[in-house]
Amino acid sequence: MRMTGAACLVAICGVLACAPARADSGLPWFDTVPPFKGNDTGGIIAYPLATQTDVRQLAVDHCGTYGKVAKFLAS
Repeated sequence: MRMTGAACLVAICGVLACAPARADSGLPWFDTVPPFKGNDTGGIIAYPLATQTDVRQLAVDHCGTYGKVAKFLAS
């Protein structure tokens, strides 16, 4: 019984170690991370959007909807 349990544990660890790590699931309805996400305390802008848009103005406009002022912590 112990040998079977140990063999199963080794097999599961081997499968997990060999499986590729992916941030996305591959399912189109499950991957719903927007390129721009923010709330009243902070936010994040995806790199592809940052290369196409004026992100400072985007942040100023978004913070203005909450009555806040944008504070840029990264360049």
